[in-house]
Amino acid sequence: MAIPKNEGVPTVVHLRGGINPSQSDGHALAWFTANFAEMRPTWTQQTYTYPNTQHAGNLWYHDHAVGLTRVNLLAGLIAPYIRRNVSLDARLNLPLDPVFDWVLMIFDRSFNADGSLYINAIGDNPTIHPQWQPEYFGDTVIVNDKAWPYLQVQRRRYRFHIINTSNAKYCHLSLTNNLTFTQIGSDGSYLPNPVGTQTILLSPAEGAYVVVDFSMTAANETVLTDDAAYPYPSSNPVDQLNGKTGISTYLYINGLRFEDLVTETPRVGTTEIWEVINLTGDNHPFHMHLAAFQAVKIQQLVDLAGFTSCVTRLNNAISCNITGHATGLLVDVPLTERTWKNGVKIAPGYKTTLMVQFFVVDNAYSPYPFNATAEPAYVYHCHVSSA
Repeated sequence: MAIPKNEGVPTVVHLRGGINPSQSDGHALAWFTANFAEMRPTWTQQTYTYPNTQHAGNLWYHDHAVGLTRVNLLAGLIAPYIRRNVSLDARLNLPLDPVFDWVLMIFDRSFNADGSLYINAIGDNPTIHPQWQPEYFGDTVIVNDKAWPYLQVQRRRYRFHIINTSNAKYCHLSLTNNLTFTQIGSDGSYLPNPVGTQTILLSPAEGAYVVVDFSMTAANETVLTDDAAYPYPSSNPVDQLNGKTGISTYLYINGLRFEDLVTETPRVGTTEIWEVINLTGDNHPFHMHLAAFQAVKIQQLVDLAGFTSCVTRLNNAISCNITGHATGLLVDVPLTERTWKNGVKIAPGYKTTLMVQFFVVDNAYSPYPFNATAEPAYVYHCHVSSA
């Protein structure tokens, strides 16, 4: 956890979805305090450089300090970073005027009676850590810093860049009056073809480009609703302890912690296949820095209890015969997610196969315009910010 020797709040900014040098990527250990009074331990420079070589998409930036991301995001250290392809938007006849082109940052918060931000400061197991909790769920949904906001619209098409910036809450969005979304892009790039859909499911940190045509209803008011269970896909209500969901948890990947030695060393210019297995009860938003990736196969695990028991003992999916267990139901990758992304949902009890590309993915394939092997390197992780 980021703990300064003196006063100050550690912070470091990460541009989610950005293709940036690791010195500008916001490594969790590259934090600093106000006026750079204290820097630890992989901090290298005051000014970050963003080449902006990634796809046009719904990017956003946020604090990334180890152990403090949850509280720093709740305090408001988030903002959109929309990269546009204006010529392509014009060819697609998309709304370009700012009056008809809106960013919607959705997140959940809880408040005290006086309107101040509420967060349970006591960990669910203080004997392990005084503050850590597995997840945070607020009882009020906020859009662009406003509770219960509204937007006066004309009966015409609007474009919305929707980003779920919640700590742990998934968003399952729909519109009343039978209005639908036309989704044209995800968080990392445009879709190959527009997809008409009545609902949009966004994991924490995930985004979507959509168009809504308000001329398709005679109603004078339309409500954007969210009925996602929390935690997703199971369902528990927000209680007075605000996210106190059980005993403290340690989230391991192949039995390893964040502090352990690097295990993945991809080469620039290559494509890799990653298989991600989720043995928890929650859906996990898998996020990888630098690379572009997408799900290509989702398959249910059979004898999940037996496989989980084996992996718990051996910490090795191959030794536990993952090939023999990943033989269950095949699930189609949603049409709205068949594109290059910077976050993919990993369903519980399934193996999700990812195609990962370690180079700039755009109209032409090109190497990174910087040394991607330089320290402090890059990370991948679940984007539940408490994890």
